[in-house]
Amino acid sequence: MKGNSILDKWQVATAVLLLLLFSIVALWLWLPGYLTSRVNNLPQGSSYDALSALFTGLAFAGLIFTIVLQQRQIKLQREDFLSQLEEMKMSRGEIARQVNVQEKHLRLGLATLEMKSLETRIAEIQLQGLQWMENARFSNIGPHIAKVKAEMDSIIEDLKRAFDS
Repeated sequence: MKGNSILDKWQVATAVLLLLLFSIVALWLWLPGYLTSRVNNLPQGSSYDALSALFTGLAFAGLIFTIVLQQRQIKLQREDFLSQLEEMKMSRGEIARQVNVQEKHLRLGLATLEMKSLETRIAEIQLQGLQWMENARFSNIGPHIAKVKAEMDSIIEDLKRAFDS
C-alpha cells in the first residue's frame, strides 16, 4: 500500500500506547515525592492537583493518538477501495473484449452454416443438372449456379467488413 507509516503496524501502535501508560504511572509515583522535597510550602494535596493536570494533558494526548490511528485506518480503507475499483474497471474491459470475441465467433459460425447450406444447394443443382443433362441446357442451370455464387460472394464480403471493423 502507498503511504505506509510506522504507526500502521498494530505492534508498534500497541508498544507506543504501553509506553505512554508506563510513563503516566511512573510520573504518578515520582512527582509527589519530587514536589515535596523541592518545595517547602506546598499545601497538602497540591502535588496531586498538578498530577491531575498532567493526566488531563495525557488524556488529551491519548485522544489525539486515537484520532491519528483512525485517520490512518480510513486512509488505508480508501486506498483499498480505490484499488478494488481499478480492478473492477479492468475486469469490465476484459469482459467486454471477451464478449466481442464471442460475438465474432458466433457470426463466423453462422456464416459457416450459411456457406454449407449454399454448397448443399449447389450440389443439389448440379445433381439436377446431371439428371436433366439430356433435356437441359447450360443456360437453364447456369443462372441458378451464378445466383448461388453471387450469394456466397456477398457473404464473404460481409464477413470481411465485419472483421475489419
